[in-house]
Amino acid sequence: MLVGDLSILNHTGRVAFISGLVMEILALIAVVLRFATKLKTRLGFTLDDFLLLSGFAAFIAWFGVQVWGLISGGGGRNIQDPGFDFAQFSVFLEALYILEPIYGLSVTLVKLSILSFLHRVFYNNSKSIVIYSLYTISIVWWIVYTITTCLNCRPVQKFWDPTIDGHCYNYAEFFLGIEIVDILINFSILCAPVGVIWRLNLPINKKASACVLFVFGGFVCVTGVIRLALTYIPGSDFISFSAALLWTNIHIGTAIICACLPLYAPILVGIVHVVRTSLSGVSQLLHSMRRGGSTRAYSKDGSEIERGEGGNYWYASAKGPASDSDVHLDPFSDRHGERVDSAIRVQTTISVR
Repeated sequence: MLVGDLSILNHTGRVAFISGLVMEILALIAVVLRFATKLKTRLGFTLDDFLLLSGFAAFIAWFGVQVWGLISGGGGRNIQDPGFDFAQFSVFLEALYILEPIYGLSVTLVKLSILSFLHRVFYNNSKSIVIYSLYTISIVWWIVYTITTCLNCRPVQKFWDPTIDGHCYNYAEFFLGIEIVDILINFSILCAPVGVIWRLNLPINKKASACVLFVFGGFVCVTGVIRLALTYIPGSDFISFSAALLWTNIHIGTAIICACLPLYAPILVGIVHVVRTSLSGVSQLLHSMRRGGSTRAYSKDGSEIERGEGGNYWYASAKGPASDSDVHLDPFSDRHGERVDSAIRVQTTISVR
């Protein structure tokens, strides 16, 4: 049973597992809402949707291999820990060898999904040096990352079995360099739509709102920086693998969620409208209750309409520059001749000029 196997994890291993599970759930919710929004608004599915879905599938694969590596390969321990068993840790290194290209594939698919969305919405699928340059840089980064991680050691088996003769390059230095480039790419993608939005013929407040929606993507850059700061160990050939798992889970999950945020605009606008309408109705009701049940109404030109009772009639007289007559509301009887006090017949004369 998986629950029983998780008992072998130390605190760091459990934190890595829980963070991965939480981010998987949040990313799943984000993707489902994205596709639900597309269906509700009948916008149709586009390339960026399928790229993001593929990136999420790679994230699921990442989490599955991670759990296997944690349970079978040391329970979350690091090489730097005292009494470390390298024989058991070799299983985790095998899992890590598989995880590296999956991570590169997942984050690259998410990048391409965001770029495809920006290209379609802000550049109308026309040629753009900025977008095509970011496309190219992202794909080149993925190719270099995949090749270098797969050829980290010669022979490859030496990556998880140090007793084999061969050579491995310094993994920590490689991690530092490749992550700095990744952070710069993410920051460039984040800034790409801001200039376009600011040049649109829109009020300043709407421009600012649109920019803020995309600036939420800055969390991806933040998680990337934290991931690098907490996992890189200067002077060591290795990084803190358990910390790397924790912050990689957060990094990929955050990227998927932020990639979905701009697609929620139609739903958010509807929610804001419903909330405003509800609050307005509640406010009017409370105002009426404070005045003992009496109400005041206003016409479109701002003139006040009074309601009162005169004899056997209900009437509404409109006062203002646009009104010169009263509208009389008469009580009437149902088909059995009984007077109906809760219903009224409206009699008015409309003058057409």
